[in-house]
Amino acid sequence: MADVSKMVSDRVAISRTVLSSLQVHGAEVSDDLDKLLFPKGPPPHLTVAMVIEALGQALTRARTDLTTADLAHAAELADDEAPRTARDQAIVDVRAGLIGIRGTLSSVFGASLLSTYGLSGETPEDPELLAHRASNVAKLLAERPIVEKPKQAGVTVDAAALAQSLHAPIASLTAALADVGREVREAQLTLKARNEAVGSWNAVYQGVADVVTGIFELCGRADLAELVRPTARRRAGVAEAGDLSTAPADPAKPA
Repeated sequence: MADVSKMVSDRVAISRTVLSSLQVHGAEVSDDLDKLLFPKGPPPHLTVAMVIEALGQALTRARTDLTTADLAHAAELADDEAPRTARDQAIVDVRAGLIGIRGTLSSVFGASLLSTYGLSGETPEDPELLAHRASNVAKLLAERPIVEKPKQAGVTVDAAALAQSLHAPIASLTAALADVGREVREAQLTLKARNEAVGSWNAVYQGVADVVTGIFELCGRADLAELVRPTARRRAGVAEAGDLSTAPADPAKPA
C-alpha cells in the first residue's frame, strides 16, 4: 500500500484549513462582502464579471475617500497661515509695548519701579505667557498711579495712558491665540479623518489585491498576477516602479 507523500499530505492539511474556514465562516463573511462590493445590494443575476468589477469599484471608493480626506486636511492646514501670521504679529506688538513701557519707567524712575508693575525679568516669548504678563502689567498700571519721584525733575508719566496703550495689542494677541487654537483642533480632526481613510484603504487594497492576484493565478495568468501582487512595499503604501506608469502594458500582448 503506497503512502501519501509528506509533500502531498502537507498540502492536503493546508487545503483543509482553508476549506473548513470557508465552511464555518463563509456565510458570515458573505454578508460583509455583499455590503463592501455592492453597497446598494447585490444585483439579481450576479455574474463573476460583476464581482470582479465590484472589487475594482470597492478599491476606487477607498482611493477616492483617501484622496478627499487628504485634500481636506491640506486645505485645513492652508487655513492656518493667516491666524498664525496674525498671532506672530500680535506677539511682536505686545512685546514691543512691554519693552517700551519697561524702558520708559526704568529711564525715568529707575529699575526699582519695574517690579511694582510686573515688569521685572525678561519679557516672555511664549505667546500665552506673554498675554498673561501684558494683561497683568496693564491692570497694575491702570490701578496704581505713579507716585515715585522721577530722576529728572519736571518729567511725568501717565500710568493709565501706558495701560491703555496695551489694550489693543493684548486684544489682538488673545483673539489670534484663540483662532490658532481653533485651527489646531480642526486640523486634528481632519488628520484623524485622513488617518482613518488610510487605514480603510490599506484594508481594502490588501484584500482586493490578494483576491485579484488569486483570480489571475487561478486562471493560469501568473504574468498578470505578478503585476498586481501586494508586495511588502505596496502593503506599506510605497509604490513600486511599475505603479508609477500611467498605463501598464499587458505582458501577454505584444508592444
